[in-house]
Amino acid sequence: MKNILILTAFASALAMSLPLTARSNDADLSVLQPCIPDTQARYRVERVEIIGAMPYQGGTLYHAALVYKGQPKGLEGETMILVAEGRCREIYGVPGGGDPDPLTTVFPKREARRLTLQWMERRVELSGFDAIQASLNDPRLRSLSDEMAWAYRQLGFSIPSYVQIKN
Repeated sequence: MKNILILTAFASALAMSLPLTARSNDADLSVLQPCIPDTQARYRVERVEIIGAMPYQGGTLYHAALVYKGQPKGLEGETMILVAEGRCREIYGVPGGGDPDPLTTVFPKREARRLTLQWMERRVELSGFDAIQASLNDPRLRSLSDEMAWAYRQLGFSIPSYVQIKN
């Protein structure tokens, strides 16, 4: 897996600064600062880790994990911020431990799959392959969204036959 390189971005003196980390050091991420939430659900955001970026709607869509202050490793939120014409706009966010809407409610299927794959690669880094496979084998799991099933398969996971894939 790629190493995460640390970049710190600062907003204006009036805006609160949160450290940003990214997988590449060639991007100026300061434009994201105004769109990064300082809290999500009941959690205070300690830092933001960029886990992916891709062209989207004439700009760049940044996919980020929100690491919460004082929370255990792995309990994270998720946000997607679109940067176009020098401005940012948060277009999707999921609090840690939340039950998110399928990404296809916001993004076309192709982009939803790519974003889900980025998130699942991060989950594998944090939790390990075996722990995730065990969660997929839990008999209480009844369904997965299309993009989740696709991402799991791309990473080599087995999905039990009783799990319904929702389009």
